[in-house]
Amino acid sequence: MSGIGCSQMSALMSSQNVLTSVTDANRNRTKLKGEMGVLAGEIEDDKNRGLNTKDKEARFAKAEEGADSMMSQIGETAAKIRDKIAEDNKKVQEEEKAKAEAAKKAAKADKADDTAKTGGDGIKPRGAASQDGDTVEISKHARAASANAPEAVTPQPVTTAVEPGESINTWV
Repeated sequence: MSGIGCSQMSALMSSQNVLTSVTDANRNRTKLKGEMGVLAGEIEDDKNRGLNTKDKEARFAKAEEGADSMMSQIGETAAKIRDKIAEDNKKVQEEEKAKAEAAKKAAKADKADDTAKTGGDGIKPRGAASQDGDTVEISKHARAASANAPEAVTPQPVTTAVEPGESINTWV
């Protein structure tokens, strides 16, 4: 991978913002739950003392509603996060697929260009000088034969009887 793309960075920033809001809502919910615990204790103590607890019970009910509301808000936000991440992942995958297809097309175009330059057999045409000095095109058959020929030929000495005066270095 060559780095983070613009859409990937945008998705990451968006997810970070949503995660921050969920964290804040959860912190507020925890604080509210703590206050509810204190109120529940005070209500219990006031009942044991025979005091009126209507106001505290109303505050407790309101706090409980707020906690439930925050819980549903956190759930909705979590659902939004999942949806946003899925959407962003889909966009990133589509971009990567488009890049891969573009690279594939470019490679195919390069191959087609090479085929056009080489005549389809992988060998670039070159001119050869004829006996009269004119340049002639090497035929496809000659290129194919040279492509199938071994890279180097190692000469082997031929040992034969040598007549006096002949060279003994005879190669085939």
